[in-house]
Amino acid sequence: MIDQGLDPLAPGGVAALAAPPPPAAPAVAPMRRDPSKLTKKQTDEWRARIAASEKYREQFLTKWQQNVRHRVQRPFGAGGVEEGSEPDRLSLPEDWARSKQKAAQLNYQLPKIVASAKAPEFEEKAAKVTADLNDVLHYECQAAYMIDECLADVINAAGVMVSLIGLERHTEDVQMAMPGVPLVDPFGGLTPGAPTTVTVKKIVAQKFTWDRVSPADFLWPPEFRSSNWDQAPWLGVQSWMTIEAAKKTWPSVPPEFEGTGSRRPRGLTDDIEQLYVDATQYVRVTQIWYYAWLFDTDKFHPNCIRRLVLVEGHDEPVEYDQTDWQEWVPEQPAVPAQPPTLEAPEGTPETPGRPGYYKGLRKLPVRVATLTYVSDTAIPPSDTEAGRPQVRELIRSRSQMLRQRDHSVPIRWYNVNLVDDEIAEALKRGEYQDIVPVNGDGSRMIGEVARATYPRESFQFQTIIGADLDRSWSLSNNQLGTQTPNERSATEAKIVQSAGQVRLDYEKGRTNRFLVEGAEVLFSLMQKFRAGTKYVRVPKLGGEELQPVEPADLLGEFLWDIVADSSDRVDLQTRQTNTLKLYNLTANSKSVDRSQLERELIQLHGHDPNKLIRKEPPEDKPEAPNISYRFSGEDLLNPMAVALLLKTGIQLTPADIQAAATMIQDAVSKMMVRQPGPGMAPGGGAPPGPPRLAPVTPPETVQPILKRAESGARLMP
Repeated sequence: MIDQGLDPLAPGGVAALAAPPPPAAPAVAPMRRDPSKLTKKQTDEWRARIAASEKYREQFLTKWQQNVRHRVQRPFGAGGVEEGSEPDRLSLPEDWARSKQKAAQLNYQLPKIVASAKAPEFEEKAAKVTADLNDVLHYECQAAYMIDECLADVINAAGVMVSLIGLERHTEDVQMAMPGVPLVDPFGGLTPGAPTTVTVKKIVAQKFTWDRVSPADFLWPPEFRSSNWDQAPWLGVQSWMTIEAAKKTWPSVPPEFEGTGSRRPRGLTDDIEQLYVDATQYVRVTQIWYYAWLFDTDKFHPNCIRRLVLVEGHDEPVEYDQTDWQEWVPEQPAVPAQPPTLEAPEGTPETPGRPGYYKGLRKLPVRVATLTYVSDTAIPPSDTEAGRPQVRELIRSRSQMLRQRDHSVPIRWYNVNLVDDEIAEALKRGEYQDIVPVNGDGSRMIGEVARATYPRESFQFQTIIGADLDRSWSLSNNQLGTQTPNERSATEAKIVQSAGQVRLDYEKGRTNRFLVEGAEVLFSLMQKFRAGTKYVRVPKLGGEELQPVEPADLLGEFLWDIVADSSDRVDLQTRQTNTLKLYNLTANSKSVDRSQLERELIQLHGHDPNKLIRKEPPEDKPEAPNISYRFSGEDLLNPMAVALLLKTGIQLTPADIQAAATMIQDAVSKMMVRQPGPGMAPGGGAPPGPPRLAPVTPPETVQPILKRAESGARLMP
């Protein structure tokens, strides 16, 4: 058995309306409010509200269907334009191209929603809450499909996007033994009673849902005029299910119930009726979610929510209750201060009280949003509807061009006095590359009838119409991926793109708000019905870590937001540039672990970081200071100068010094040898020997390298 809960009809298709959800523990079907407690007057009032909403919706439904036809290039009916019937009516892909482009710019991918604690005691839970909620959005709810479908509704079809958040439960009937009631024997003792067996519903699986609702199935108060749909007193959803499924779902539906079969389902497309072969086998079900304090006399708290389910053809509601998706927490009275006692020598301080409140669901699960607001109109026109006059005008202009081409076919004339019958027949046959023999000047015998030219201003009108559409959609040719007809400078193109981006950012903000507010409602259900241990990847320093999440980890109060630009598409080159820029900016930061940036950079360049990054990188040695020295020859006689050389890594051994001294003596001895003068024979006398050099000894006292007088003036060596 499937318990669809908030989404009993699985919007978007034919599904059975499931039974009401049982509580988490024990797994027994909950007690429901008796539908008969809703008086006939109250039931009639709700039916009147629903009928008024349906009538008001019909005013929009025809326009919504036309918007979808324009998008799929069938603006003149469900069957399009038949061949030869209306050749002057064309369809253009304006709405198709613009709808797809704008949807991609508003939400390219499902963004990441982040939680922040509202109190210090919940700060440690925020990371797990964020990871768990995003995991549910991506894998359980598959919210990416929902937002794609909703954007198609709000941009093209209806100007409004509607969704329904729920809890889908799968249960099975099991037998549970219950102890019997003890009996009193005649002697005053108790005799154990016979055990009994009861049937209970056991929960075998459950998942949270967030699905799109077709605007054709949406119900809202006609008098509602705001863009904040949380202020709506009630909201409803209609869908269709088989009569047999209705009988099995609600016991109050009698076995002989046959439905009405008087109405067929309507949708945003023209072929929706073909999905229901036999309308008599289906029945329409309406579920209404409303704030009870506005309509019921027994409720006063503004967060109390009730659900009403009506089956068409059945006189009374099949379900009317306060949903168990919210729980009332009684008020806590204030406790006055107590004087000192033996148990509490310092006394007891005053404990402030608090009023009662509802935990769990506190907003209607039907989530609605628009991209703009028109004064006193809750549902504004979509971009397709706002630009329809220009598209119609563009179709008309293109159709006129087609008629011009059809009527401006080449027509030739010939002079009957100069062209004989045989040549005339050849001209009439119009054979390709045929040769017509003439005698004399052929321009006076055969010619072409002048064709009418298409006026230049018609092309200018098309340019004007395109500019009007660009302003209406806030999309230029560059954003649509096409070339701009009129060349502009780079500065002018940048100004135009920046101005258009402001409006797109505004509409993107409203789309993100729709996701954040819906995530808040979804999380309220997770807090109440989350069961078991679940593992999610939680960010930590150096990467992510797989951590368990218990139901207790979700308890608390949190604020919700979206990570900036997480819904946008960022091309590979931009990601590489931004990551490298961040890597360089944090080079000297001691609080940033750049290892993850290194891994991301390697991945962005198409390599596997596991093959390139060492598991245990070597320790960084301190870098030696970069100091330079300048010494002259006599400075090397100073022990301090020699010590600095040794400190920088220049090792001078005694052997090096002896070798240097020997080399200097050899050089000096060669310089002191006399060369023979002029007129002197070589070998005429023994040459004088080289002078002996005094041994080099360091001074006894250390003299400074730079010598100065007492006045501070530098002394020259």
